[in-house]
Amino acid sequence: MRRIVPTRRCTDCDTYNSVLRPACSVCHQPMPGVTALRGRAGTVLRTGADWADTLGWTALVVLAGAAALQYGAGLVLTDLLPALAAYGLGQFAVFALEALAQAADPGPTWREAADAVAEAAGKLTASPDRAAAARELNRHGGIHPLTVLLRAAAVLSREEGTRAQETGDEQEALNQKRLEESLLSAARELDADVERAWL
Repeated sequence: MRRIVPTRRCTDCDTYNSVLRPACSVCHQPMPGVTALRGRAGTVLRTGADWADTLGWTALVVLAGAAALQYGAGLVLTDLLPALAAYGLGQFAVFALEALAQAADPGPTWREAADAVAEAAGKLTASPDRAAAARELNRHGGIHPLTVLLRAAAVLSREEGTRAQETGDEQEALNQKRLEESLLSAARELDADVERAWL
């Protein structure tokens, strides 16, 4: 029977996704068939989006300045329409290029994601004012992923506890159980703090 909606199976988590998705909707791993060429295309498109943004702002400043010099004190909003139109076209190009880049690029690998987390941790450790650094991180949405990492660490702790129980090490199993509960409790409290911050 012919498939109505063509799908492709993720080899990592066995989830069926649209053939148009470069990465799995569940585990976010690159789908089979996604090549390095698409990754390079994503990089080129994002660079193009940066250039379009720069050109849009430059056109806005130059054309608005030219209108101000030409009309002087008699400048009205309609005289700025060419500058605003050029800026709007630049922003439309940025949106279109970033959307294409998102479709082309499967995103970071697990190693790249781990490196990014390690870099953020290093910056926090080296910061002279950790409270200010944490506030800045939270402002950019960097606190919420910590709850995901805490829950992931709890899963690892649960696995270690199960392994210890299988080998008969009851003390280690108890320690891992306590660690798992502490990590999950910290994740819940952090989630609650983030929600209160946005109220």
